[in-house]
Amino acid sequence: MKMLSSRRSCSGSRPGVSGGNGFTLLEVMIAVTVTSIILMTVYGVFSSVSGAKERLEGEGEDFHRARVLFDRLGREIRGAYYRNGGRGQVFAGGKDSLGRTFLTLSTTAATPMEQHQGGLARVHYLLREESDGERGGFTLFRQESPPYLPANEDAGGYRMVSGIESLEFRFYQRGTWSDEWDADRMDTLPRMVEVSLVLRTDEGLRPFLTAFELPILEAR
Repeated sequence: MKMLSSRRSCSGSRPGVSGGNGFTLLEVMIAVTVTSIILMTVYGVFSSVSGAKERLEGEGEDFHRARVLFDRLGREIRGAYYRNGGRGQVFAGGKDSLGRTFLTLSTTAATPMEQHQGGLARVHYLLREESDGERGGFTLFRQESPPYLPANEDAGGYRMVSGIESLEFRFYQRGTWSDEWDADRMDTLPRMVEVSLVLRTDEGLRPFLTAFELPILEAR
């Protein structure tokens, strides 16, 4: 009787079914697979969030560089002052003899630290190629001096924005856009200045475009 009961107990156990507190190989493989899927999903989410964060930070840096330049240019262009024959008064832009983009103007938006007499300053912007920069391309330099002193390109000035792919100025007057402007020749200021900027970024080239309207400040 006891022997028969023991045999029935042994024959009732089946392979692949866990007994007591153990796990079968199939259960372990299922658990590992599910855990791997969950970890891969979590990793993908974190990677996407991290990538989006880096892109936003990069875009924020690019927009900051453009905003610094546009804010400064806009303030000085709106404060442009020109009188034909006036001492040191100038407004000229386009390409110089070496094909470099430049903008030179006398403006009432002088830097207070320079302490120019008469409230006017002569500001000169020049785009120069630099091969040792972080992104290469061009760097925009700015000089400021009293209105009666011409710009000294050898002095260099200070860097405004680096990593520039291209920078172009266009000038509007009487329904026409021009790539160059010389107030001594035109005998007037342009009514509007368009600034086209393309920056080199980690994501590629990023274009910016804006325009500044000049108030009527010229004197006859």
